[in-house]
Amino acid sequence: PPCLIMIVLVLCTCADAIAWKPDGDKLVFDAAGSSGPAAWLEGSSKCTFAKGQGVPGRAWESGSVEFAPNVQDLGADKYPRLDLAKSCGIKGSAAVLKDGVVIECGSTSPLDAAPAF
Repeated sequence: PPCLIMIVLVLCTCADAIAWKPDGDKLVFDAAGSSGPAAWLEGSSKCTFAKGQGVPGRAWESGSVEFAPNVQDLGADKYPRLDLAKSCGIKGSAAVLKDGVVIECGSTSPLDAAPAF
């Protein structure tokens, strides 16, 4: 969904947008559907999420928009990429399940509310 990723980046004023595809019982990084800073994308590419795990896993489980106003205020149990987010300056995070793919938006500023995907 590269076109969807570009729409998300523009509408949500995101620093990045990552596509997560279901692969059995986990979400895996989809490089072709992702855009953003290289260090964030590279670090995220090494991650997977189970249903309910992290912002992407919660969106996958709920089927609705999930967001964290400032991931840097969370513990690693709630946001598994906490150290990566801190090193890359990612603060706000939101994700939604769209057409079978979880689209995650990251922001370098805290989010006041979930973006309108």
